[in-house]
Amino acid sequence: MGAILEFVVVEGVMERLFLWSLRRHFTDDMKLEQLRMYQMLLSQARQPLLHHKPVLRPLMMLLSSCAGAGSGGRGGGSVEAELVLLLNQLCGALAKDPSVLELFFHTSEDQGAANFLLFSLLIPFTHQEGSVGQQARDALLLIMQLSTYNPRVATHITDNTYFCPVSRLP
Repeated sequence: MGAILEFVVVEGVMERLFLWSLRRHFTDDMKLEQLRMYQMLLSQARQPLLHHKPVLRPLMMLLSSCAGAGSGGRGGGSVEAELVLLLNQLCGALAKDPSVLELFFHTSEDQGAANFLLFSLLIPFTHQEGSVGQQARDALLLIMQLSTYNPRVATHITDNTYFCPVSRLP
């Protein structure tokens, strides 16, 4: 771990930033900046960031807070575009390093829900036209690819969502 990443992890910088934003009326502009910050971190980092809970936990909290981005509110289009771009990057990172996948399930459980947040957030965007819809579909394809060799993802999709109505044989 490099010096900057060590500082971010030890001092909990990402969580502090997220919590500070919540206390300051978490506007779409604040969400946009944090989404872009994570996009930049994921694309520029030469180290595996997602293995560090002090980075992953606030990321998941941010993603949860953006869950209603597609509601059409003012600035919602920008938030949803950045959200889907980040989700696409995260799915790409999972495809490259599937060992991180387990952390996404653990983080979701820490937040009180035993679900796969990345999958749930992508579903509402799959039928949109343009780049947002295409990125959502591409990210979902990456998750489907993961489900072929990760039973936990496959089980989540078949048992906990209406995305794949497949009955399981006993």
